[in-house]
Amino acid sequence: TGSCGKSTTTTLLGQMLAAGGKKVLVGGNLGTPLLERLPEIDQDIWAVLELSSFQLESMEESPHLAIITNLRPDHLDRHASLDEYTSAKARIFRYQQPGDYLVLNFDDQATRNMAPLAPSQVFFFSVEKRLRQGAFIQDGELVVSLDGIKRRAICNASEVRLLGRHNLYNVLAAGLAAALCGIEPRYAGNVARSFQGLPHRLELVRQVRGVSYYNDSIATTPDRAVAAIESFNRPVILIAGGREKHLSP
Repeated sequence: TGSCGKSTTTTLLGQMLAAGGKKVLVGGNLGTPLLERLPEIDQDIWAVLELSSFQLESMEESPHLAIITNLRPDHLDRHASLDEYTSAKARIFRYQQPGDYLVLNFDDQATRNMAPLAPSQVFFFSVEKRLRQGAFIQDGELVVSLDGIKRRAICNASEVRLLGRHNLYNVLAAGLAAALCGIEPRYAGNVARSFQGLPHRLELVRQVRGVSYYNDSIATTPDRAVAAIESFNRPVILIAGGREKHLSP
């Protein structure tokens, strides 16, 4: 879960697990609800779910491995306050056990503050800081370390097909989670080098007379729109609209 990057991180993790030989079903708030696929799920299936705050607010069980990509004000037209929204997100790890894992964004203060509340083992990912353990960038490479000693490369940051710095976070989060599931980082790297993104997320629609047109209609908050704009190093003309969902401008 998280405010931004949920669908991309969920999809990346599903593909990384599959590349490492796991039998995987991906769903939840993304695509097909897995309730419709219960007959296919047995003890060998790895279920990778995107969960929204609406789905989490009534949850009384947590997954073996949880990821919170980041926290930004959102859905305040539905939740009474930012605290209520944050509390709903935190339910993804609230019922975990000491043998479970929680993956958090070290560079996002709101998610980093959740670490002391977790009953599980916490691992961080970061684009800005070289961590003792977790997933981070070192000498231009995305690397993961689960023991604070051995560091294994996922891929070079320049090899990630997805546009934007925000997508480096998504790859690091998914790569770290995959490693915690026993997947070799090289499989995560193969996915990062080939994955071209999901519809409506900086999706290249067409190039006409030297102008590239992108569909980023999933950007329903200011933070998402800013991340998309900052992904380009050339002039951008933004066509935007929508409603404010009680968010600050």
